[in-house]
Amino acid sequence: MKPTASALRTGGCMLIALLSIVGVEQAGGASIGLFSTPDCSSCNLAVSPGETGRFYVRALTEGIPPEWGFTGAGLRITGLPAGWLAVSLPNPEATLSVGDPFGPNGARMGFSSNIPGTCIDLYTVSVTATSLFTEGRLHVEGVQSTWNPTVICPLFVPGCLLCDFDVCVDGGTLFINSAIECSVSIEKTGWTQIKSLYR
Repeated sequence: MKPTASALRTGGCMLIALLSIVGVEQAGGASIGLFSTPDCSSCNLAVSPGETGRFYVRALTEGIPPEWGFTGAGLRITGLPAGWLAVSLPNPEATLSVGDPFGPNGARMGFSSNIPGTCIDLYTVSVTATSLFTEGRLHVEGVQSTWNPTVICPLFVPGCLLCDFDVCVDGGTLFINSAIECSVSIEKTGWTQIKSLYR
């Protein structure tokens, strides 16, 4: 990370000097979600004991400035019931995939070029229920920012040449064998005001 007093960046990346030091941007509306359907339309999953279910980890990028792009993500998934088995397969187009989404340090994924779309494939997860579990929730948590180790969040990696920062986004929830009917709405949203994050 290279601290700078300049607040100007090309390609629409206008950042205050403090942000250049912190190296982290906050996104309003963008998120990493967990879905039972590949088109990001449902976040309810039913899995009976002894059966294997499938869910999808997706980057919801609506609202990200097109000139920023999307080339990677970092996340950690919590809430897997004890004894249940999960196998995560990264998007085959990824050129980098390290870590385990269910591990204590989470996982990171990268692509060699900007990936288009608003519901981007990150991982396909097969989960085997080894016991009865109702009203369960899996949730996307954060990983350590590359640019600022004090920041932990679900993150996107923008693809613009001069965007040397991570983007903190929201983390989604998957409801397992739950009576709660989750509704998914993917709407175009803007970016929140630029600010530094410390957690």
